[in-house]
Amino acid sequence: MGIVIIGHRGMGPTSTLPSIEAETLPENSLAAFARAFEHGADGLEFDVHVTKDGEVAVIHDNILNKKIAGADRDATNLGLVSSYTMGELSQMDVGNGQGIPSLNDVMDLMISEGATYTANTGKTLMIDIELKGEGVAGPVYSTIKPYIDAGYVQAGDFVFNSFNWDNLRELRALDPDLKLIPAIRTEDLFGKENVTMPGWQVKEGANYQLDAFARLRSLHNEINCHAFDCIVFDLRQTFVDFCASSGIGLFTSTSAETVKAERIREPLALMVAAENRLPVVCFRADHAGETRTLVADIKAGMEAQSQTQTFTTAAPKKSGGSKFDPS
Repeated sequence: MGIVIIGHRGMGPTSTLPSIEAETLPENSLAAFARAFEHGADGLEFDVHVTKDGEVAVIHDNILNKKIAGADRDATNLGLVSSYTMGELSQMDVGNGQGIPSLNDVMDLMISEGATYTANTGKTLMIDIELKGEGVAGPVYSTIKPYIDAGYVQAGDFVFNSFNWDNLRELRALDPDLKLIPAIRTEDLFGKENVTMPGWQVKEGANYQLDAFARLRSLHNEINCHAFDCIVFDLRQTFVDFCASSGIGLFTSTSAETVKAERIREPLALMVAAENRLPVVCFRADHAGETRTLVADIKAGMEAQSQTQTFTTAAPKKSGGSKFDPS
């Protein structure tokens, strides 16, 4: 089916930037989501928290200072998402005049964009919801269920990922068929002793911890995972093989900084090579268009290499009795 490329928070993380420039579209904003579709995204990944009035806000962090334009990123004076109503949050600026959207706002956009996407491709957009915090599973499910029941989207269009695996357990209790994806921290794969901070950089030569795969296998047996999910820089062939042996898919994304597509060429090549081995392979891109171009380049290189190997294998061996010497 080919690799699926969706917009990571729209056009990638921006809240870690010292300031948001005039041309920057803030993460998890409707403008960033719309731009991702303009660049050919096959869907969106976005983050959700529950508000004071039980609504679902699309924002990465519960601590508002980390997201609001002009705020002191290290302070907490603005409080938490969970301390405000959705109406109050929608009036807050996350950069360049963009407000905090609700899950309903994003669903309306997905339905609007989905009609064009389906007409052009015959497929449906992927809706990847990352569950943040605690107690978010129920409100999210209650929000999307009416859209599913009304036929605006299909249940299979959604995937749900979370570093808090209890959120996934709660969703599974609500619906046995939802596509659940456990997100895996770098330190859980490599061990805390092999991760340097800040930056979540893996020490050179570090290998996966054996118990990491045991935990994932146990969770898969418990909740029937749709795929496993790691940071793209953490991807190794061993992880791909583990997904294949488990018969489930592979998702990756960039980390907390906006990443140019060329930086992830090597792990992306592993994903491209795995697309026929796994049920689904998906990359959450900071720029869907650039990533698609890189995927095409990787595939062209693989095809050229394959043709070269085929030609070399098929080439006749030199006969010792021949008088012809190509040298």
